[in-house]
Amino acid sequence: MNQIQDSSSSRSSAKFRENLTVTLGAHNIHKQEDCQQTFVVQSYHPHPDDKECPRANDILLLKLKGKASLNKYVNVIRLPKANRDVTPRSQCSVAGWGHIDHGKTTDKLFETDVTIWPAKECRSLNPGKTNHIICAGSKHWVKDCSQ
Repeated sequence: MNQIQDSSSSRSSAKFRENLTVTLGAHNIHKQEDCQQTFVVQSYHPHPDDKECPRANDILLLKLKGKASLNKYVNVIRLPKANRDVTPRSQCSVAGWGHIDHGKTTDKLFETDVTIWPAKECRSLNPGKTNHIICAGSKHWVKDCSQ
């Protein structure tokens, strides 16, 4: 899993900072682990239609100084082709260190499989959100994500 290291945690400030590093293969973000690979970010490229309000196309393409070694902790992921939506009701793997329960955060990486919701259901649950949001989760709200 990737972690962008920077003294600031805000999304927009990361786009204007220099000396960014990326840690690949991390499981616990507060411990040094043998499986981690750290690289300096050589350059970064935001999506040309990135918007903060409403949030849309919030993604950066990072070019690293050096080459990552693929292994059981570091691997590539497939992304949809340009101008293609993720197929509704398909399975998707999500991972992160974010909020896990009532605003609590975790140091350890959590990963789960979720189902992509149809766009109409997503918009009905997120009124006022952009059409470019992807919603995923379980039928019983045990696990979810949106971006």
